[in-house]
Amino acid sequence: MPTVHDSGYKRLFKNRTIFRQLIQTFVPESWVSDLDFDTAEVIDKSYVSEHYKTTESDLIYKVKRRPDQALFIYILLEFQSTVDRFMALRVLNYLTNFYMDV
Repeated sequence: MPTVHDSGYKRLFKNRTIFRQLIQTFVPESWVSDLDFDTAEVIDKSYVSEHYKTTESDLIYKVKRRPDQALFIYILLEFQSTVDRFMALRVLNYLTNFYMDV
């Protein structure tokens, strides 16, 4: 269930500079330095299940990898204010729907 915090975080992290700073600060992986953050674009996705239930991921970014490769990295940001025991299943559901759509 979306909250007022969801829309605030979504609006904040739609800013590419803030998104870049978040990833560069909190993801200590070597592949982060290969990302071309100038190509980052928000992919707003909502899905309707077989049972007509709509789900919406908070924020998905599509970022091109350097140097000029035909490879994109998709990064899902999901904002939570409480612990969700089923978060792994929710992310699996987002990924399944996303891959079916691509």
